[in-house]
This record gives sequence, structure tokens and C-alpha cells, in this order.
Amino acid sequence: MKSDLVKDHLKEELKDPHFKELYELHQQKLVIVKKIIDYRVKQHLTQGQLADKVGVSQQYISRIETGDFCTVEVLEKVLTAIGYAVKMQIVPLRGAGLSKAGALPVPMAPISLQKQYMKSCRIKRAFSSRAC
Repeated sequence: MKSDLVKDHLKEELKDPHFKELYELHQQKLVIVKKIIDYRVKQHLTQGQLADKVGVSQQYISRIETGDFCTVEVLEKVLTAIGYAVKMQIVPLRGAGLSKAGALPVPMAPISLQKQYMKSCRIKRAFSSRAC
């Protein structure tokens, strides 16, 4: 069966650490995309109507729904409009974490966007007419 061939191929490809990192990133994007599309469909909104609500173009909503995120700021704007917050976290890639000299590890601490920071970002964007 073709689905078995695809599963076997994916299993083999996931042995490559670089491919696995990219695959996991893609899976995370799909979770975000699914939430946006689910919201839009449940609210009976077209891409254009959601775009008007958020303040971006219909083309940008289309790009987001295909996993093409232009900026975190605009993605945050869309997610906030549908009832979600963005939480960012920095994590080391497998095998990474050394400085260029290779002597000392680079500290990698999780970073979360707190409400106060998010509020200040929204205020700054409210005065900016630029959007993707």
C-alpha cells in the first residue's frame, strides 16, 4: 500500500537529525494553521472577512493558512484576534549550543512573551500602518 511506503520513507528520513528538526517545525506550524482555519470555518468567515477583522490582506491570511508566516508580529495579531496568545521559546538544536570558539556553551533560556510585553507590542503596532 502507498501509505505504508510513505510511512516507511518518513520513518527512515526522521533518522536524519536535520530532517527531524525541520519536520518538527513543520508539525508545529500545522498546529497553528489548523487553529486559524478551524476558527474561521466555525465562525463562517471567509479569508477576506478574517483579514478585515485582523487588519491584514486576504492574501496574507491565505499565506498564513498555507504555513507561510511573514512575521511573528502579524501572526500574533491573527492569533490574538481568534483568542490565542503567542508563546515563544528558544531551545537549542541538537548538537548546537557551543560558541564559535567551541569552548563555552551558549546559555539557552526559555523566553515567554508576557502579557505586559504583548500589550506594549500591540500599542506600538497600533501606531504603525505597516503590515505584511
